[in-house]
Amino acid sequence: MLVPNGAPVSLSEWLDAEGIAMPEPTPVTLWPAPGRLATVGQRAAVRWVDFFARPLETAAPKDALPAWSPATFRDDRRGIAHHERSTALVFDLDAHTPAAVLFARLRELPFASHAHTSPSATADALRWRIVFELDGPATEAEHVTLWRWGSAALDLPGVDGAPKHAASIFYAPVRRPGGLYVWRSFPGFPVTVADVVKAMAPAPRPIVAAPLRRTHRAGPSPVERARRYLERMPGAVAGQHGHAATFRAALVVVVGFGLPDAEALALMSEWNATCDPPWSERELARKVGEARAHGRLPDGFLRDERRQA
Repeated sequence: MLVPNGAPVSLSEWLDAEGIAMPEPTPVTLWPAPGRLATVGQRAAVRWVDFFARPLETAAPKDALPAWSPATFRDDRRGIAHHERSTALVFDLDAHTPAAVLFARLRELPFASHAHTSPSATADALRWRIVFELDGPATEAEHVTLWRWGSAALDLPGVDGAPKHAASIFYAPVRRPGGLYVWRSFPGFPVTVADVVKAMAPAPRPIVAAPLRRTHRAGPSPVERARRYLERMPGAVAGQHGHAATFRAALVVVVGFGLPDAEALALMSEWNATCDPPWSERELARKVGEARAHGRLPDGFLRDERRQA
C-alpha cells in the first residue's frame, strides 16, 4: 500500500491517478546482504515504481544492506569482466538538495525517472539516488557515454562528475525505523540509447581536398594512374548498390594507390560527376574514411602491381 497523501491507495490506483501506464519489468541483479561483499547475485525483473515504493524496513547499518545493480552479468557474477548489458542509469546526488529543487528539475526533463533518498540521508543532509529508464540494453561502452550525457542533463550540483562503471552496485532502498525516506517517480519517455550514443559521438574531422598537380614526369604519378583507373569505373546509381560502388572507388584511390585523404577526396570529387545523383562532399569524405578504416587489401596493391607494356 502507498500513502502519498495520508490516504492508503494501491499501486494500480496510484498509477491511474498519476496517469502512468503499468510499466514492463526491467532486468536487474540483486546481491544478498551484505551486498558490498557478495560476488554472485540473482537476476530479477522489477517495476521501478514498486521497487522504490516499498523500501526495506531495517535498522541495519549501510554496509550490511543488500544491494542491486541495473545490469545483468554472465553467470550472475559481479564485475565489469562479466557485464552483459545495462538496463538503466543511476546517479548519486550527494549535495544537500531540497526535494522541491530536485523534483522540479526531474519534471522539466522528458525522460522517465525516479528518485529516492539514500540510506545515509537525513533531514539536514538530504542525499538522493536518481534512476533514468532506458529504452533497451546498453553495452559497457554505451553505458559510459549515456552516463556522461545523463549527468549533464541533470545539471545539478553534487552529481558525481566521474561516470559510474557499468558493474557498479547500489544499496537497496531503505527506511530506518522512525527515519527519513522520500521517493517520487516521474512519467516520461525512456532514454533512447541509440540516439544518445549517436548524438554524443565526436564529430568526424573534415577532410579538405587539396588541389592536384599533374606531373610531367616520364611515367604517370600514382595520382594520375588512380584518375585513369577511376575513369574506367562506372558511377554509382541510387537504388543499384550505389554505396558499394562508391566504397569500391574509394578503396581504389585510398588503398589501391595509397593516396592521402586530401588527394583521394579530390579524385573522388571528379568521379562523383558520373554518379546519379552525385554524392555530397561530406558523404564522399565519409567513404574515404571508411575505406581507410575497413579496407582489407594490402596498401598500394594497384600502385605496385607490375604493369604490362
